[in-house]
Amino acid sequence: FAKEKYEAKVVYVSAKYDMAVLKVDHEGPYFRLASKPSTVQGTHIYALGFPAASSEPLSVEGAIQRSTRKLSENVESVLDDSDFRYSITDGIISLLRTELGTEYIQHSAPISGGNSGGPLIYDDGSVIGINTLVAFDKEKAGVGVKYYALSLDQALKELQRSVPDLFPK
Repeated sequence: FAKEKYEAKVVYVSAKYDMAVLKVDHEGPYFRLASKPSTVQGTHIYALGFPAASSEPLSVEGAIQRSTRKLSENVESVLDDSDFRYSITDGIISLLRTELGTEYIQHSAPISGGNSGGPLIYDDGSVIGINTLVAFDKEKAGVGVKYYALSLDQALKELQRSVPDLFPK
């Protein structure tokens, strides 16, 4: 939040969906949820997140500086500004897929470690899913990579079931 720090309370964690809900007592910008998330193949989307790759050093000097930081009780001592910048990639909805009762959106916006939990959004900024996983073709390195988001409908069903007081009556 513009370099300001706020306490966050963990409201809910789901290992099944790799999802957490945090509550921050702060008025400010937020993502709105798509009112009727109609996921249509070919629709343009964006994936946002904080992938670990975005904070990897790009030079030998950067790698040395990063490796000299000591982990202490203050986690901020090992972080720098690059750890707080989000990335944005774009693509299209490729396929809707349900597996074991869970609805996923396959898309072509590249994501990597750290994008999990970030929003998958439409052009208007409304959220249609939560970036969740990357699947690789084990036979061919770099080929057949597929990106998935948990559908917003699926995430809301889970939250309404598990944290009913999260939603106004």
